[in-house]
Amino acid sequence: MCIICDRISMIKEGKNKYFVKELETGYVVIGDNQFFKGYSW
Repeated sequence: MCIICDRISMIKEGKNKYFVKELETGYVVIGDNQFFKGYSW
């Protein structure tokens, strides 16, 4: 599987701690690989 497919599977299993919300066209997630802790764009 690809990385994105793995992440979507984790969301569906309730195991992705970065998942925010499912939209009609995709998923909202918080970046899990940020340079500065707590910082986002």
